[in-house]
Amino acid sequence: MIAEAYPHLARAAGPLLPLLTDPAIREIRCNSNGRVFAIHSDEGKQEHPALDPHQLDGFLALVADHVGGEWRAQSPRLHAASPALGLRIQASRPPVSPAPCMTLRKHPNRVYPLPSWVEKGILTVHQHAVIEGLLAAGQTLMFSGAIGSAKTSLLNACLDWFRGTHKRMVIVEDDPEIVSEVDDCEFQRSVRGLDGQDAITTEQLCIDLLRQSPDIVVIGELRGREALPATQAFQTGHQGLCTIHARTAKTTLLRLEQLIQIVSVDPQRALIAEAINAIVHMEAYGRLWRCTDILAIEPELDRSGDYITSSLGKG
Repeated sequence: MIAEAYPHLARAAGPLLPLLTDPAIREIRCNSNGRVFAIHSDEGKQEHPALDPHQLDGFLALVADHVGGEWRAQSPRLHAASPALGLRIQASRPPVSPAPCMTLRKHPNRVYPLPSWVEKGILTVHQHAVIEGLLAAGQTLMFSGAIGSAKTSLLNACLDWFRGTHKRMVIVEDDPEIVSEVDDCEFQRSVRGLDGQDAITTEQLCIDLLRQSPDIVVIGELRGREALPATQAFQTGHQGLCTIHARTAKTTLLRLEQLIQIVSVDPQRALIAEAINAIVHMEAYGRLWRCTDILAIEPELDRSGDYITSSLGKG
């Protein structure tokens, strides 16, 4: 895409261009010391030839210009997410880092259907059946895990399961990473304030989304103030799917409470128990990933105010 549509960016990328155009590479990491690493879908992390920091600096300047951002000493941090380029970049330069550095995540160019996750050993046959059953029953699922644990990829696989549905799906996300081929589907994306433009936050979009008449609500990632209105949306009877960073399936609930407490003194345990039906937890194992647990959450708390949970399928 970059080579044909944006030849100036392709030239500026230099030795990074083969990595950018390789469909098997999903993330590129350029460190400030010049060393380059790429995350391959099947081979895991591999080191590639070093990159001159000046060349990386020139490439990032063009990316910043493309998204309407800034890349200079007075603006040493760059966040760039571009559906047109099919990538998301987080970069920094002096004085934040010793030299220009970049983490580039490619947007998904392929969605692997749920059965293929069993073939790869990421899901067990039982876990696959449980997830399909939860989706068919209209349950709200939260996909948790660390960075790089394939939770968004599994979310996309579940959205592929809905491909033939007649239901309306509304997707809210910060960076464009979600893929849906549902016919009646609407994407809502946050907007960063640039050139005097007011920012539109994920929190605002979560507040607005019920006015979009959804049957299925999808939130790209819960990471801040949007956690409360998103959970409230799930509580209203709409089927929901979202991702969240957490270390284990059980600590996912604590993580959600912490995010809600950014805007609420009450951690809203009763709301969470009623709104979230199950947590699907993912972890990275060597070059691949594994679903380590599917945790069901009862809609009511116990007498001491704690969650009632049970495992539906450990991996």
